[in-house]
Amino acid sequence: MKDRRVSDWLLLRKLKVSLSSVHSLDQSGRRLCPHTSIFFLPQPISARPQSSHVVSSCLSQWSYVKFFNIKSVCSASAGRRRASHSNSFGAAMEVNGTANILSSAYLAVEYVDSFLPGNPLQEPLKHAWNHMLQNYSKFQIATWGSLIVHELIYFLFCLPGFIFQFLPFMQKYKIQPDKPETWEKQWKCFKMLLFNHFCIQLPLICGTYYFTEFFSIPYDWDSMPRWPFILAQCFGCAVIEDTWHYFLHRALHHRRIYKYIHKVHHDFTAPFGMQAEYAHPAETLILGAGFFIGIMVFCNHMILLWAWVAFRLLETIDVHSGYDIPLNPLHLIPFYAGARFHDFHHMNFVGNYGSTFTWWDRLFNTDSQFMKHYSQHKAVKSD
Repeated sequence: MKDRRVSDWLLLRKLKVSLSSVHSLDQSGRRLCPHTSIFFLPQPISARPQSSHVVSSCLSQWSYVKFFNIKSVCSASAGRRRASHSNSFGAAMEVNGTANILSSAYLAVEYVDSFLPGNPLQEPLKHAWNHMLQNYSKFQIATWGSLIVHELIYFLFCLPGFIFQFLPFMQKYKIQPDKPETWEKQWKCFKMLLFNHFCIQLPLICGTYYFTEFFSIPYDWDSMPRWPFILAQCFGCAVIEDTWHYFLHRALHHRRIYKYIHKVHHDFTAPFGMQAEYAHPAETLILGAGFFIGIMVFCNHMILLWAWVAFRLLETIDVHSGYDIPLNPLHLIPFYAGARFHDFHHMNFVGNYGSTFTWWDRLFNTDSQFMKHYSQHKAVKSD
């Protein structure tokens, strides 16, 4: 069976779509330029073949999905097309490379997914999801549903760290034990959170419905991707957000602007979980923009918006928790930064600018002070 799946995988890798020969139609029925990038996207949960033989059903159950569109529509005159041919060809080549990478990634996830068991919670989740669709409008789901998801997940993930401060046996895992949380600091943080959540983030959340309509993002259960694809998309979003966060976060530490914006987030040199979104409103917008870039690249269902919100909040609350908990499952993620890495940023103010991963700091050597500090900490602990 394994050899059969490997042969199926090799055959699927050959199912590439030539950009020069594939045309696509937009929603209004206009024919787009042949430079529209097309790649294979596996069918959602309900359409997933029950047989382990992937190729036998791929031709009937896989669909072409448009990923990038060159903005021009092929209703221009022939002379105009000739004049712009070189630019369109260059753009098509660039988009082609991006689509090939993404299509290969999706095929790899589909191959891994063929070995995984089905989700035992699929039927209850399907019933709950369809009940939501039948009783609420898309606007209500996208707006108030997203707000509830954000608030519920944020404070739910903050709860363990809040409880840890009252548990004496957890203090051995606190990274800066000499700087405990105080009620005064937590109340100050909570008031800022309420302002940011309802005066800054809520107006942005109100645009979620229009975002999904503009990009034709579906809500229905039948279009929902399986969980391995959602995890892979969240990982892709995290890579994009981390890149944005590193360079913009580092820029906010420039001495000329630091005191005006980012200094607010550094009010607490020993962070705690609830402080994750404690920031100047301008910083909320600047660094928060990175959250939406990955969504614009990967989102093919409403569920990804909520899944990415949950993943991002879990990560940022964990790194701000102030506790280096052993056996943390998030440390299974390659190059994951973790609480100790970001805690040093709050203590030192310089270096460790990445949000989720360590590779940008390693590449630009902005983690050198942390590595020195961490090696000293390990030496003292071993003694």
